[in-house]
Amino acid sequence: MATPYKTTLKRYDGSEWVPVYLSTSADIVQMGETFNVKGQNIGAFSDGDAVNSTDSVLNVVKKILQKKIPATYTKPTISLARVSGSTAGQYEPGTTINIVVKSVYTKNDGGAITTDGHFISDGSEQFQKGNSDTINYTYEKVLGDSAISLVSQVTYEDGPIKNNNFDEPSPNGQIKAGTLKSSKLIFTPARYIFWGADSAGTTSAIANSAGIRALSGKKFGGKNTTFDLSVPKGSTRATIAFPKTVGTLAKVEYVESGNANVTGQFALTEVQVEGANAASPVAYNVYTLSWVQPTAGAMTLHVTI
Repeated sequence: MATPYKTTLKRYDGSEWVPVYLSTSADIVQMGETFNVKGQNIGAFSDGDAVNSTDSVLNVVKKILQKKIPATYTKPTISLARVSGSTAGQYEPGTTINIVVKSVYTKNDGGAITTDGHFISDGSEQFQKGNSDTINYTYEKVLGDSAISLVSQVTYEDGPIKNNNFDEPSPNGQIKAGTLKSSKLIFTPARYIFWGADSAGTTSAIANSAGIRALSGKKFGGKNTTFDLSVPKGSTRATIAFPKTVGTLAKVEYVESGNANVTGQFALTEVQVEGANAASPVAYNVYTLSWVQPTAGAMTLHVTI
């Protein structure tokens, strides 16, 4: 029952005017005039909305003081993170990737995980399949010449329909059944560039994988990679080696001689160089600069691949 309101009439009782009280409900009393809301948004009314003469006072007051606010929905998420072990990045082929990962499904307003709908994959196999929100897995594999990409995936059902602030169903925006994939943890195979100088008593180029891999300097890189090759006093040979697929040696500058270009003094040979743990050898371009007499002093060679 709506709250009544009172209006006052007066009657003359012979000596004075006294109030006469009439009571009625606001849901019965009509506005009595049609007009438009102007200059403001208030409650459920927006600027320009019409208020009709036949609208009840109760309904108009309710629209001023009450406004339906639809439910909001937050989408579910999935994440895959390293807990311990190998970090994502570049590794030599032949390296054992060993990593503990954790996948977390945050449901928010989504639905429950379907049967075996949550798992971790490396693209060829699926691991730890189930319907738990959190799964942990220890992944171990020797890296070959193709990248390893770890990703987690979850398939979930429809989420619930929430209510608005009037406790009425508010289905617009409901999270429907779907599938999510996490960001990837990628382990990329890469071949080292090797370099170094020695006084091995020979001016011949290094002719085997072990000799190349024993050089003192190394880094991952490709075309336009730069580094400094330090040549100690008494050296008889300087070596630069990198995968043949990278291309040819761009420039070598003798820093202590005004950055003189000495690229043409290097001789080119080819050697099959293994990856980590004797993995799959590939062709390397090997550039060698030799001195018949040991160097009289230290040198710095600035190298650009």
